[in-house]
Amino acid sequence: MTSLAKATRATIIPTLRYRDAAAAVDWLCTAFGFERHLVVTGEGGAIDHAQLVFGNGMVMLGSARDDEFGQLQQPLAQAGGPVSQSPYLVVSDVDAHHARAVAAGAQIVMAPEDQHYGGRLYSCRDPEGNLWNFGSYDPWEAEESRQFGRMHGGSGSALLRRAPLPLFVAALMLAAFAGGLYVARHKVFPYALLSDAYKTFAATVEANLRPPLSVWRGWEFVDVPPHQAAARRFEFIGNDHLTDPILVPGEQGHFREYCPDHAGCLAVEYAGRGEVRHAWPYRPDELEKWMEKEESTMDFPYERAPGFSFLDHTKVMRVSSYANGDLMVVFRFRHTHPYGGGLARIDRTGKPVWYRPDYSHHRPQLTDGEVVLVPGRQRGKTIDTELVPGRDDPRIRMSCPQWNHDLVNVIDPAGRLLRETSVFDAILESPYASLLLHANPCDPTHVNSVHRLGADAAGAGLEPGDLVVSIRNLHAF
Repeated sequence: MTSLAKATRATIIPTLRYRDAAAAVDWLCTAFGFERHLVVTGEGGAIDHAQLVFGNGMVMLGSARDDEFGQLQQPLAQAGGPVSQSPYLVVSDVDAHHARAVAAGAQIVMAPEDQHYGGRLYSCRDPEGNLWNFGSYDPWEAEESRQFGRMHGGSGSALLRRAPLPLFVAALMLAAFAGGLYVARHKVFPYALLSDAYKTFAATVEANLRPPLSVWRGWEFVDVPPHQAAARRFEFIGNDHLTDPILVPGEQGHFREYCPDHAGCLAVEYAGRGEVRHAWPYRPDELEKWMEKEESTMDFPYERAPGFSFLDHTKVMRVSSYANGDLMVVFRFRHTHPYGGGLARIDRTGKPVWYRPDYSHHRPQLTDGEVVLVPGRQRGKTIDTELVPGRDDPRIRMSCPQWNHDLVNVIDPAGRLLRETSVFDAILESPYASLLLHANPCDPTHVNSVHRLGADAAGAGLEPGDLVVSIRNLHAF
């Protein structure tokens, strides 16, 4: 691939303009099997921007309008007239796809037919006359087949006449297998390197097998048009109302009507009968700059799958508000290791006051003194040792190519780390160390939440200031 292209899912994305873009979105999904990735509705029901996905491909479209770009690209002047370009989509079953398009009212201009270069193809027009082509011919597979033929003289039978080659390959595979067993058993070089490479490979596979981000994010309301979303978010029974304000987390694409000039809202505060008291804009570009700066000082920066970006692969896990209206936000990353996206303080305009990409995750506590208690992570390379607890428990053997131990981080209002406590070490030094005997050696505790007890703490040896920690992987508090 040329160095000018970005490493992303699809680098060429056709764009179209329609007179009735809203109807076109519905029809393209029904007739051709597109899925809505993002639909932004403007004034009068016009479509300002829409992204429709088909497999790992995408088209973008919008309503015709008289602006600078609208003068350059317009809907077809004559439906059914000749065009200078048209999309080609690779489908698994041409005839089944043809039947679906016909049922939706597509105008078939070329019936399904086998092609001399391979595969099967048909062409049709949508209701506004745009030309579409669907076929089973895959140019990527065809190129791989041609390269294979050139390498082996155009005939697979030539391999069979070279008996020594298969035997040599088999011997190499056997030697590699035996070497792999030895490396895995004794954890010698290059065990740690191979383990890191496997995790990166697994994250890449997961990134490509997961559903589209629109499914993960929930950008759209089921059966609710975007322009009706605000009116449909609350349903009050009788004279009920909110006695206390509630803070609702957002993220990319959420609450666009309150933050129209940004990627969405990070959070919205509601009161009374659903009135908006304040909305915090989401500024992922500024957060990503903070992340790049802070990562340069980290011993173990995030491992990321190809194509990772703060905008598309970040989820808001938790929000709380400071007394001055600033927002405390804990992020969760997708397609990274670890997944904890860190902790940020965001002012009322959406700008970061500070951001710590320190693997913080899950549910923190914002205390009355504006000190944050948050689950964090400590990372390290290969561990292969026996741990001896403080009393007569059996020895605990830990073996992991890259371990993650949970911390409780104490962060001051300016984002500085005041103190960190290792949950793993605390358990190891306690009477409950035997809980670690059967724990996951790479992630033995996995803290979900932390809470500092107040003056009302009572019983069972609990005192004000003690921390109650939820430990998922040990099924314990």
